[in-house]
Amino acid sequence: VSTTIVGLGAGSLPMFLHGCLPHLNIEVVELDPMMEEVATKYFGFSMDEQLKVHLGDGIKFIEENAHSEPNGKDSDAVRILIVDVDSSDLSSGLSCPPANFVEDAFLMSAKKFLSAGGLLIINLVAR
Repeated sequence: VSTTIVGLGAGSLPMFLHGCLPHLNIEVVELDPMMEEVATKYFGFSMDEQLKVHLGDGIKFIEENAHSEPNGKDSDAVRILIVDVDSSDLSSGLSCPPANFVEDAFLMSAKKFLSAGGLLIINLVAR
């Protein structure tokens, strides 16, 4: 199962999923390179063959990979997308995610990114 998590934070969510569901192939997309260092140094986060971190913009990553096949063409693999990103914009009314993660453009890219039967999970917190 191909799983993409946008937002690393302390690395707790990817480590939990990796520990409980070892068959998942998890790729985390994190904008801030410092977060990988913090997660590793202070929270015990570590990568391996099934848990990797890609540094970059999560929205661009999903847009650029929206038409790629999970694990090869004609694959029956399920693709999961989890958005767990904090917002620093206090005016939007959302603590997380930033508003552009719940706008039509991103949601359409997410739909194209997911496999048939795939799953989109968004950590959504309103103020």
